[in-house]
Amino acid sequence: MTFTDHALDEVIVDPFGIFSDHALVTCQLLEKVGQATTAERLARGWRRVDRIVLGHILEDSLLCQPVPEDADIDDLFATYDDVLRRAADSLAPKHPLRLPASRLAPWFDDDCCHARRHCRRLERHYRRTSSADDRRLWVDAVRGRLRLYRAKKEAYWLDRLSQNGRSSPLVWKSLKTMLGRDRDTSGATGHTADGFAAFFTRKVDDVMTSTAGKPAPPVFDSASSSLSSFRECSMTEVRRIIMSSPIKSCTLDPVPTFLVREYVDLLLPYITRMVNSSLQQGRLPDSQKHALVTPLLKKPGLDTSNMANFRPVSNLSFMSKVVEKAVSRQLNEHLSDQGLMPRHQSAYRKHHSSETAMLRVMSDALTAADQRRVTLDLSAAFDCVDHALLLQRLQRTFGLSGTVLRWLTSFVSGRSQQLAYTAVSYHRLSQYCLKSHRSPF
Repeated sequence: MTFTDHALDEVIVDPFGIFSDHALVTCQLLEKVGQATTAERLARGWRRVDRIVLGHILEDSLLCQPVPEDADIDDLFATYDDVLRRAADSLAPKHPLRLPASRLAPWFDDDCCHARRHCRRLERHYRRTSSADDRRLWVDAVRGRLRLYRAKKEAYWLDRLSQNGRSSPLVWKSLKTMLGRDRDTSGATGHTADGFAAFFTRKVDDVMTSTAGKPAPPVFDSASSSLSSFRECSMTEVRRIIMSSPIKSCTLDPVPTFLVREYVDLLLPYITRMVNSSLQQGRLPDSQKHALVTPLLKKPGLDTSNMANFRPVSNLSFMSKVVEKAVSRQLNEHLSDQGLMPRHQSAYRKHHSSETAMLRVMSDALTAADQRRVTLDLSAAFDCVDHALLLQRLQRTFGLSGTVLRWLTSFVSGRSQQLAYTAVSYHRLSQYCLKSHRSPF
């Protein structure tokens, strides 16, 4: 049975001239095949990098030489990036890599691949011989392959759930992947990176326009002491920050994070100087304020043709996160020692959870609704932050001044971004033969 708009060609009934539902019918039809085009990008073979040669390159570079006390912060970060990129170009040059349109299942390993090839080989042999024995071998191999798939899948997910048993977010993430709820089945969209960049910029402008002219909230002078300068970070502290950071890398990084951690003892004096120079000079280099933004669908199944269903995910360089964590630790120490941490602050605090914050917000929203009061819309909350008001509160309410305030001002200003987005298109018109045949099962 075919659709009415599908044209058939070369319809053959075997045996000819006999009207029976047991006859073999073959035909040809022109159909659009849902085969995705493969994407190609440049990649580096980081795992094949000669570690001994890389160590010698770093030892002979400027990263292992004494750094002047008055070195400019921009020059320090530029040298770090240049040396590591030259080493990467020498030991792991970029090469084209073809990416399939869809990824294999995470449990699909070499054993599954070998079983699939074995079944295809037996099927081709049976198609040539039409032997009952060859058919039986093919059927048995297919059934064994399905049993192997089932065992591999169960073993993978049981192991993954046991590893994530102590983390509720990771367990829920695994369950969503297992149930297929994180799949994007809506197809290609045809959006462009420029279109997303304009949309996100317009979204922030609309928020700022809608809140313009509103009375500013009051700012109180409640700080009893001031934090005007950062203390110098030790190499032990910087090493702890690097080793405790997630092994994530950004395209903006000259080398992946795992290589930095492998050679952390060799690079530690230079990285420590970079961190301390940024804190002492009171600014973050412009190169570390550049972000790579990727639009991701907010929830699986949403309409991908609507840009409002996407949220921007910003990726920053690893070194910018190291400096940011060094600053964050000293700020938390100051706020905790002076008792300036808000009572209901749950995010970015030890022994606190976002669950308590959500319960508080839900309670306040329900109370406001019972009293017929307006509740603030918390969507795009970070887009509503006024940087000038934020810096004013940091100065008057939390007692930040001098180099500390200059660093925070540099951190929130002069930022740049580039947006990366690839839309996979499905198009191929092919002519192939559809033959009706019974399943081997």
